[in-house]
Amino acid sequence: MLRKLITPIYLRGGKAVVSLTDASVFGDGDAVRLAEDSSNRGADILMIFDQSDSDEEHEICLTLMRKMARLSDAQMWGAGNVKRVEDVKKILYAGCRKAVLNASKPSNLQMLEEVSKRFGREKIAVCVTQSDVKTLSAAQLLQIGQYAQDLIFLAGDLPQLEKDLKGVLELFASPDAAAPDTAVPEEEENKTDEAGVSSVTDRAQAEDAASSAKERNSRAGIPSISAIISLASLSDPAQRKILKNSCIEGIGGAFTQGRDAGLMEIKAVLKQDGMETNLFKSAFSWDDLKTGADGLIPVVVQDNSNEEVLMVAYMNREAFEKTIQTGVMTYWSRSRHKLWVKGQTSGHYQYLKELRVDCDNDTLLSRVAQVGAACHTGNRSCFYRTALRKDTPLRNPMKVFEDVYATIEDRRINPKEGSYTNYLFEKGIDKILKKCGEEASEIIIAAKNPNPEEVKYEMADFLYHMMVLMSEQGITWEDIAQELANRE
Repeated sequence: MLRKLITPIYLRGGKAVVSLTDASVFGDGDAVRLAEDSSNRGADILMIFDQSDSDEEHEICLTLMRKMARLSDAQMWGAGNVKRVEDVKKILYAGCRKAVLNASKPSNLQMLEEVSKRFGREKIAVCVTQSDVKTLSAAQLLQIGQYAQDLIFLAGDLPQLEKDLKGVLELFASPDAAAPDTAVPEEEENKTDEAGVSSVTDRAQAEDAASSAKERNSRAGIPSISAIISLASLSDPAQRKILKNSCIEGIGGAFTQGRDAGLMEIKAVLKQDGMETNLFKSAFSWDDLKTGADGLIPVVVQDNSNEEVLMVAYMNREAFEKTIQTGVMTYWSRSRHKLWVKGQTSGHYQYLKELRVDCDNDTLLSRVAQVGAACHTGNRSCFYRTALRKDTPLRNPMKVFEDVYATIEDRRINPKEGSYTNYLFEKGIDKILKKCGEEASEIIIAAKNPNPEEVKYEMADFLYHMMVLMSEQGITWEDIAQELANRE
C-alpha cells in the first residue's frame, strides 16, 4: 500500500491560516504559494479546508483553489462550505480531485448518495471527527462506506485513531456492508476513469493503479482511510509503528505544513520503516554515468513549464544522489569546493520534475520548477545575452503569442501615439469586448467559405484582440496554459 503525505491548507478571509481552530495567518498567508511550494516539496495530496463565513468569501476561496490547481502537481481535495449539491460541483470544477463532505453536518450525509451517483464515488470523501465516530449510527457509517471512496479522520494522535478505527473497520467488513454503486456518474459518462494516485506518470502505471483501485472498490463498501492528526512530527518510532500496522493510506497534519516540513525526508523515514512511499527513483545510477577527470558531470537545467534553458551546473556523486533523495536541485560548486543547494541562500530553489541522460551518458538534462531567477544577476536565465541572431521570423507558436502579448503590454504601460492598441485601451473595456465579438463573428463567416486562408487571417485578428483583453484583465498566456493543462 502506497502511503501518501497530505498537506492541509486552511483558508479563511482569502488567507492561509494555521488550523481549523487557530485563525492566525500561516506564514505570509499566501495560500497559492503555499500549495505550489508543498507540491514541489513532495506533498502527494493538498487538502484544502474552506472556512468561509459568507458566500462572497467562499467564492474567493474557490478562486484560490483554481489558482492552486494550476500550479500544483499534487492532487487537491476540497473540504468545507458544502451546503448543497451545487457546492460539490464547484469544488470539483475548481480543480479538486475529490470533494470532502462533513459527517458532522446532517445535510452533508443527506446529500451523500446523490452526489456520489452524480459525480462518481471516486470523487467523494467524507471527513469525520472522534466525536462523529461515537455519535454516528451504524447505518450512517455504512452509508459513508457505500457512497464515499475515502474516509478522512481528524484525530489527536495515532494511538487514539487506532482505537477509533477498529470498530469502524469491523463494521465496514461486516456482511451488512453494501457494495458501492458502480454506475457511471452522470457528469463523467464521456470521461476516462482516473487512477487517483498523483505519482502515476505513465500508461502502464496508470493501468496498474486503476486495477488496484477497482479491486479495492469491489470490496463491499470499504473506503480508503486517511488521517489529519495533531502531531508536530512523526519522529516517534511508536507512532510510525502504529501507522505501518494500520490501513491508513494518507497521513498529514502540522508536521506536513510549511517550508520546514521536509516532506521527502519524512517519506524516506517511512520507507526505512518498511512503508511504500512516493519517492524519486532514477533509472540510471551514478555508476552508469561518465564523468570528467574531475569526477563531475555537467547538468543543463531547463524550465519545465516553457522549456527555457536556465543554466548549466555540475554534479558529483553526492550532489546527484542528494538531488534524487530530496527533489531539490543540488550541485557541486567548483569554485567553493562544496555541495550547493540551489536557492538555499536566495530562496530561488529548483524543484526536480524530470532528469534525462544524453546518448553518451556524460551530460544530464534537468527539467525543473524554478522559483524566481536562476541567474545570480537576477535574470530568469543565465543565457540572457545574445552573441548573434539571424533575422528570421519566429516559428515557435507559444513564443509568437508571448512576443505579441509583450508588445501589447508595452503599449499599455508605455503608450505610443497613433497605436491602434493604445486606441483600444483608451476606449476601455466595452470597446475591447465589442471588437472581440466582431472578430469572432468574422471567423464564423470565413469558415463558411472554402478557403482556409481567410479563417487563418480572421483567427489571427481575433487572437490579437483577445490578447488586448487579456492584458486589460491582467491575464497572461501562462495563466491560460495552466488552466488548459489542469483540465481533464
